[in-house]
Amino acid sequence: MSSILRFPQRISSPQNPPDIRVDHLIVGGGVVGLAVARALTRRWPDKTTFLVERHERVGEETSSRNSEVIHAGLYYPRESLKTNLCLRGRDLLYDYCRANKVPVKQLGKLVVGPPTSKEYLQGVLAHMRSLDQEKDQNWGSRVVDGKRSAPPLVLLSGKEARGIEPDLGEGVGWALHSPKTGIVNSHELMAKLEQDILNSEGAEIVYDTAVVGLAPSSASLRSTTGKRGGDGSEQGWIVQTKTEGQIDTLLAKVVINAAGLNGPAALNSLLRDGYLKGGREDRIGAWISKGNYASYSKSKGGVDRVSRLIYPIPDMGKSQKALGQHQGLGTHLTLDMDGNIRFGPDTDWLYPPNTSSDQMQDWWSSSLVALQPSPYSQSRLSEEERLDAMHASVSSFLPGVSRHGLSPDYAGLRPKLCAPGDGFRDFGILWHRSENLGMQTIWQEALTREVGKGDPFWQGPEIAQKERGGAMVTLCGIESPGLTSSLALAEIVLKLVGAKMWAEKVDDVNHPPRPKGARSEELGALENWA
Repeated sequence: MSSILRFPQRISSPQNPPDIRVDHLIVGGGVVGLAVARALTRRWPDKTTFLVERHERVGEETSSRNSEVIHAGLYYPRESLKTNLCLRGRDLLYDYCRANKVPVKQLGKLVVGPPTSKEYLQGVLAHMRSLDQEKDQNWGSRVVDGKRSAPPLVLLSGKEARGIEPDLGEGVGWALHSPKTGIVNSHELMAKLEQDILNSEGAEIVYDTAVVGLAPSSASLRSTTGKRGGDGSEQGWIVQTKTEGQIDTLLAKVVINAAGLNGPAALNSLLRDGYLKGGREDRIGAWISKGNYASYSKSKGGVDRVSRLIYPIPDMGKSQKALGQHQGLGTHLTLDMDGNIRFGPDTDWLYPPNTSSDQMQDWWSSSLVALQPSPYSQSRLSEEERLDAMHASVSSFLPGVSRHGLSPDYAGLRPKLCAPGDGFRDFGILWHRSENLGMQTIWQEALTREVGKGDPFWQGPEIAQKERGGAMVTLCGIESPGLTSSLALAEIVLKLVGAKMWAEKVDDVNHPPRPKGARSEELGALENWA
């Protein structure tokens, strides 16, 4: 059973509009939130864009605790957002990193399996080749305007695989070579995105500040005295934030919920408080998968000649063939920028507490010690038992790896939208308006999948002109390949906000920012808050 995260208590619309008013408010300073904030402030330098981060630094949760791999989109259904945003995001990420001197390496990857894995790997190869052949009929491709290409893949025999990775064992019967897979320094990537935001006019990052309440603004609020708010109207979202015990209230025209592990709290709170249509059964559940990583000492041998990432075929659970049905990508070998080797992640399902206490926004922090039992896990495996299991998994394709070379490294948490053993679940991109919220459901998709509508954003400008109220985009279940997809997700948010909120057709996502300071007087109140 899932856990239900929500804010501590219902908030009421104030009698008078808040002094603090922003055009775009991004909740969450992970790599996706940073990418979205950067895109918005570059496209609309005359609008205010604020990012609120709960921690003292950006990227303290999921974004800094992963494999740092730039994926090739091999594992997911053809029309899914995960496939198409991964392919688009891969190219955007390589280009951005190279242009901005963010450390990145296109090492390539081998997906290896036993002699019985040939059919599965041939299926993956055929799947990827079909993406470009059927691009015009692929809904997911239309989401990214067809601006993505399937990676070149090569099916290798076990002997051929050992020819390029000699440390592989004789038990490897087949392998798929993905030359476009790579690695990125996620910390330096986020630092550069953060710098881009802070150097842009109209943008700020508010650190050590949590969002603790959200409600649609009352139609009775009318003001011309707010410090900032685009057209001075009352439309939008009343947002309460908490900084060192102090509560602030602001009015945001557009809210982008990129809060990651705590992302479901906002919509669940709106449902609980009676703002959204539906009942308890409609709530967004929280399933969290903890992944432990182990470092490996090269001096123990078995990996002396490894030069690529090496993945086993995914754990498919009950479904042995269907793409996207895997329970995890398996305990794989990754390299960092210095050539150090680590193995992971394993899979340990966590069950967050069913509570609305604001202290429980950090429930996950006690689970971040690598290879140690979590109070929210049903598994009681010890550190040694987990290392034994990792070694057994890795030895199936790298038999020379020594158990004594493995030691705990770090752990990461992945937000999931489905329970252990369930089928594929795509990224969630949801759209809500503050006006007439009671007529809207919690699982309201932002993009149309209607047959015959060639453009997923087809209802944009006319909807923006007809509908009233502020907008909210919720990005939920952004697990792997979220890092790879981050810049592509930002493109999607940009199009949604432009077409459905500002009644514009957004074509240029790299609109140059204005120098900071061009409107310092107008931004004074916001910068004081930040």
